[in-house]
Amino acid sequence: MRTKFSIGIAAVVLIAAFGWFTTRAAQPPEAPPLQMKPAQSATSPTKAQTAAQTGLTQPMKATLKTLPVLMGDRVDDQTFTDKVVVVTFFASWCQPCREEFGHLNQIYQAYHDRGVEIIAVNYFEDFDNLSDDARLQKYLDITKPPFTIVKGNDTVSQQFGTVTRIPTLFVFDKQGKRALHFFNKPDGSQPTIDMATLQQVIMTLI
Repeated sequence: MRTKFSIGIAAVVLIAAFGWFTTRAAQPPEAPPLQMKPAQSATSPTKAQTAAQTGLTQPMKATLKTLPVLMGDRVDDQTFTDKVVVVTFFASWCQPCREEFGHLNQIYQAYHDRGVEIIAVNYFEDFDNLSDDARLQKYLDITKPPFTIVKGNDTVSQQFGTVTRIPTLFVFDKQGKRALHFFNKPDGSQPTIDMATLQQVIMTLI
């Protein structure tokens, strides 16, 4: 009797396990977030936070000055002299980036005359073969950024701690010290920085 009971329990366990396995197997794998570059997906966003703790260094400034300008003024020494500097990484296919540009437009219009500069670095534009010059131009036509747009590369990404998600945004004070670092959260809880936080940080620095 005990043997039959044990066999019955084992059968129930096996059936339950088989059902769980087949259910899991039928579920499609989760797609990687669109904001993550596959070749660098193993890099934690906190690496950028750690690497940029020294602030806006001379090598970082030098690289930003060499990047091709897509829109706005050329980046030069005056861009950084006694200025609060916002650097953000974006791509035209990134919907949260478009929302962030709305915030940055307001920040620029309100605080540029008080010493705030914004540099938007176009990066990951070629994610999953999505590169499209016409789409990028349309994005800029729609968002109408009054600040400088430059074409990024892996060098500037590495200098900012290896950017792996967009948007990724940094704010540096007038001495070049990092005051804020934001990146699109992997869990989707906060894809873009909220305007109130960004404005509060800017106001404490000008």
